[in-house]
Amino acid sequence: IAKGAMVMMKRAMLKMTTAVTLVAVLIVGAGVYVGSVVKGGEPNPNSGKSGSPVARTATATTKASSATEATDPVEALTALSKAYWVMDVEGILGALHATNDPDEQDYKNGIEQMLRSAVRIQHALNWQKVPVGDAVEIAQEVTNMKGMTLEQLKGATAQIEGDVASVSLPEVKGLPPIPMVRVGGKWKISVKKTMELDNLKTPEDMERFTEQTKLALKALDRLTTEIEQGKIRTKDEALAEYQRLRSEGQ
Repeated sequence: IAKGAMVMMKRAMLKMTTAVTLVAVLIVGAGVYVGSVVKGGEPNPNSGKSGSPVARTATATTKASSATEATDPVEALTALSKAYWVMDVEGILGALHATNDPDEQDYKNGIEQMLRSAVRIQHALNWQKVPVGDAVEIAQEVTNMKGMTLEQLKGATAQIEGDVASVSLPEVKGLPPIPMVRVGGKWKISVKKTMELDNLKTPEDMERFTEQTKLALKALDRLTTEIEQGKIRTKDEALAEYQRLRSEGQ
């Protein structure tokens, strides 16, 4: 779903180039991308390829609540991506399953903060009269919080064993199978397994994740202010300024 599990979301939180996790990637990819934005590195090589017609025409109030209702793993990922396209934060978070483990809760909280930063950026751009579709795309590119396209989801297959499943996306090179778990009859992204894919396995890893997330959020807050002041209006301007702000905060 960011570099975090949910592809392009964070090809590595430890390699983060622009957001938080794979969840972000699926979630956009589901989480693998969050790490990328958090780190403030180079833009995702797939940037510009993951946008969808839905994202460009959807209104800010459109919801994809079915992301929390899917009874099939592939259907659940498709609904999750749609929730990303319209920045339905509650729908995205509802598609993630975290236990009461503190680290899992912190991880999910990091994703939530990145998502809400993306929404604030979108709203700031809307206030500057940037078209809704363009504003959504800019917010998603900067924070790396974006959903898979229908093309990328094509051919997805799920291997199910009881209440655990893994979904493979052959159209997305380099993305490991997405870990899912059935909770109350509904399929959700497994935060625990996503964290393992993001190499968040030790207390030191989580400390690094928390610190990088804080730095990323600080840079995004400053970027939002500059957008509100009318200084930033395009994707290239936003990406360049975010990289500058992020490097200052390291």
